[in-house]
Amino acid sequence: MAVRDAYKAKVAAESRPTDLWLMLGDNAYYDGTDYQYEAAVFDMYPEILRQAPIWPTRGNHDKSVTLGSGANAPYYDIFTLPAAGEAGGLSSGTEAYYAFDHANIHFIVLDSFGSSNAPGSAMLSWLENDLMSTDQDWVIAYWHHPPYTKGSHNSDIESRLIQMRENALPILEKYGVDLVLGGHSHSYERSFLLTGHYDVSGTLAPSMILDNGDGREGGDGAYFKDGSAPLANDGVVYTVAGSSGKVTGSGLLNHPAMFYSIKNLGSVVLDVDGNRLDAVFISQTGAVLDSFTMINGVDVTPPTILSADAGDATTVFIRYSERVDAVTAEDLANYAIDQGIAVVDASHDGGLNRTTLTTSELTDGLTYTVTVDNVADLDGNVMAPNGTAQFVLQVVQ
Repeated sequence: MAVRDAYKAKVAAESRPTDLWLMLGDNAYYDGTDYQYEAAVFDMYPEILRQAPIWPTRGNHDKSVTLGSGANAPYYDIFTLPAAGEAGGLSSGTEAYYAFDHANIHFIVLDSFGSSNAPGSAMLSWLENDLMSTDQDWVIAYWHHPPYTKGSHNSDIESRLIQMRENALPILEKYGVDLVLGGHSHSYERSFLLTGHYDVSGTLAPSMILDNGDGREGGDGAYFKDGSAPLANDGVVYTVAGSSGKVTGSGLLNHPAMFYSIKNLGSVVLDVDGNRLDAVFISQTGAVLDSFTMINGVDVTPPTILSADAGDATTVFIRYSERVDAVTAEDLANYAIDQGIAVVDASHDGGLNRTTLTTSELTDGLTYTVTVDNVADLDGNVMAPNGTAQFVLQVVQ
């Protein structure tokens, strides 16, 4: 209830209605009976159910079979899903896995619990054909058993997780999928921008991490992908969102593919606007514990100055909105500080979103203005001339 109410408060504060709801499996504990669905879903979310469509996948706890219902699980009696491609994408011929379109997003819902995920299986053959047929700007895939996790479940040793990683991920990455969501592990975990990691966690190589930053515009910068056409292996963010109803204390949460991992109740909220995707993890108290942004298209936005801070009497740190080119000795003329302060050095390696200035001595308590020119991001976009930021040197005794 707390997770639900925190999400409702966010929606109310932003005056933005819910467009759709993704359910990642284990939707009604412990066995997915009709009675448990009534208590965990229908009685819990009456307002959202009246206002937004639900797109579910089946988890291992949605396993109950209803007598007299053709041996169907209540899951299949409760939901009517587009087996014939009625909502976009190719017909799968089954409600176990399916696709649908919403706005400029193509969603792919796989079944990691009851369907074969072996190479050449019906599900994976359909997956490849469906991916080849879509021309949507974004592709988001989800299923229950995540390919990477070190929470209450371990993707190095559990068969369904291993099989989905080894067999489904190469297909998804081949056709430029952008985001993959999973549940099952009762935690929140979110990866770097990855490609090509299909083995156990210890085999993750630096070359498989396409962007090792935090994905935040106010931090290391957003994750960028070339959206001019789906490109093979151009990076995916993998997210485990399995703590909306339950958190467990087991698991080390130390998978090397993950940028952020936490045992905390909460839900993931996705906002897509054109070629921009923003994702946040909201706790049961409404706090934003993690966030990232993905830009799907060529970057044409120049960097801006976010802040300037004095580290000590001769050091100033400048932080930009995204990663910028390396600083060389010839770039010193791009930086100036008022009140007669000289900039004697400027440094950072390419791909960082900050510059360190070495200066003549600053005076404690004074407010200075730093001016920056000709700084370019990694795509060659040059920031507006005479960008400025103020800072105060504060010496702590």
